[in-house]
Amino acid sequence: MKDRTLTRKHLENRYANAKWPKLLILKDKHESDHYLINDIDALLRAALIVINQRIEQRYFYEPKPEKLLEEVPDDVIDKLPEAMKKKALSDKSSNKYADKRYQRELEQWQTIQRVITEKDGLAAFQVIDDRKDHEYEGWSLERIKIP
Repeated sequence: MKDRTLTRKHLENRYANAKWPKLLILKDKHESDHYLINDIDALLRAALIVINQRIEQRYFYEPKPEKLLEEVPDDVIDKLPEAMKKKALSDKSSNKYADKRYQRELEQWQTIQRVITEKDGLAAFQVIDDRKDHEYEGWSLERIKIP
């Protein structure tokens, strides 16, 4: 997850107020869902609905740690021929990256579980916002003009 925390006031000022109602558009594979957002509570309710739908559709799942590559101890790496040293360092780097990815996915899964348990709309919107660049998870807010 990104190192930022959205606040209720920030969302209200930026996305949700009665003076300028908006349409939350969630882009999906086959169609888009639309939610009328005229206040902060509507935005947070919509975020909770979206999280629950995406869980049902298996967008989210508990991550499993990847099987890591066998690593050569550091003191042995220095004694290896250059080609083997390169491979050993590459394996070490791959393991480090896999672990970081797993930790990031686990943190997001735990946040999603908290969202469901506590019905935390603010955290739900944070998850949706953090994942907006994932395939079929984009969203936008469009201003609506009401005569």
